[in-house]
Amino acid sequence: MKQLSLAALLVLVALPAAASPPPLPVAVTPLVMPAASDGLLDDGHALRTRLIADGWFSDQASTLERASLEACADDADPEPCIRALTAPTRGKTAPEVVVVLTPEAGKVRLRCFGPAETTRNAAKQSVLVSLAAALDATPGQGGDARATAAGCLISAAAESGW
Repeated sequence: MKQLSLAALLVLVALPAAASPPPLPVAVTPLVMPAASDGLLDDGHALRTRLIADGWFSDQASTLERASLEACADDADPEPCIRALTAPTRGKTAPEVVVVLTPEAGKVRLRCFGPAETTRNAAKQSVLVSLAAALDATPGQGGDARATAAGCLISAAAESGW
């Protein structure tokens, strides 16, 4: 009986580590509107890096050409242009997702576009977050903002059909 109790305890101790899902294979590429906001683009890359470090996504290299993507930012509505670029990853296990960052009311609007022809979940794919909170590396801080950003990206990636 003592051996059975010890075995049960070992299984329970091991469960939390085994319960974590693997990072999702998504290539995340930030894009900023207006295009001239270089500091915001740096923050977009920092958010991507932070979400990878937190285990939300694996570090997938983007296949999108930066010049083509930046041309999309010059459009009043960048969605059709972005979707044309991400369309080749539709049905792939590692889809391309573009997150457009736009300053808004002291925060940043994230609009996440995947490879589908249209947005599948508008409420989840356009969210307002505090980048300061999302990038906060203090233990226990910024998790809600990062979860909101990750939800935007996951919803866009799900457009690929996986």
